[in-house]
Amino acid sequence: MQLGERAGLKPAKRMREVFGDAILDLCRENERVVILDGDLSSTTRTHDVRQEFPDRFFNTGIAESNMISMASGLASCGFIPFATSLSSFILANGYDQLRISVAIASVNVKVVGSHGGITLGKDGATAMAAEDLALVGCLPTFGILVPCDPASMHKAVRAAAEYVGPVYLRSSRVAMPHIYPENDCPFEIGIANIVREGSDLTIIGCGLMVAAALCSGDVGRGRNPDACPGYAHHQAYGHRGHHGCCQGDRRDRNRRGAPSPRGYGQQYCTCCSRFPPRADAFRRTC
Repeated sequence: MQLGERAGLKPAKRMREVFGDAILDLCRENERVVILDGDLSSTTRTHDVRQEFPDRFFNTGIAESNMISMASGLASCGFIPFATSLSSFILANGYDQLRISVAIASVNVKVVGSHGGITLGKDGATAMAAEDLALVGCLPTFGILVPCDPASMHKAVRAAAEYVGPVYLRSSRVAMPHIYPENDCPFEIGIANIVREGSDLTIIGCGLMVAAALCSGDVGRGRNPDACPGYAHHQAYGHRGHHGCCQGDRRDRNRRGAPSPRGYGQQYCTCCSRFPPRADAFRRTC
């Protein structure tokens, strides 16, 4: 059974192919957008940009640290660089440069990590990045976008380009079914979408887990017809929200200095809390 089939969701093509279409459209519309690639354009699907805009495509080879440093320099010159590779490679090999040259400096670099999560068993453990959101969540000033279907991927690519500051966008090799109509996906950084109304409980998800949550809710209703779960797709969130759902003021984030370690659960607590939890507060009570 395909993901989303139980909930009646229509299948779609692989997310990395959708990203390839979206980034090519963006390059056609905005000449400031440039692509940096770690010799994986056939995997990340940026090869069409290389063919149509060779002067705006830079293959840095398998040197992710170099790639991030180059992206930081290009952003400082007014370009909008998208640095693309597998999540496991770009975060593990380029983390020092992401921390110093992008996050702390708050430079306008967009990082696209493909093959995020644990859905890629056939590629082996080294290609899977189950820790990608936790790693980026520890970096100050970064926004994180996790699209759940083709419509939200197209919106996420444009939102990343328009957002002034560092952004991490998770892509994937796997196909995710359609959650939203193709041209009708509400998308605002920091705001969660209600995918299905309910009254008994709320299921929050992002990326691949939105379709899985919809399927699980249908199973639950089959066992208990009175159960009525609601679903909030939190497709995008800022780094250290303080005054609302999740974004907050960038100056306030910078004044706090180095961030506390943050796992996936704490990301959601931050999004849903008026005053986000901090690791130092938990340590004081232990």
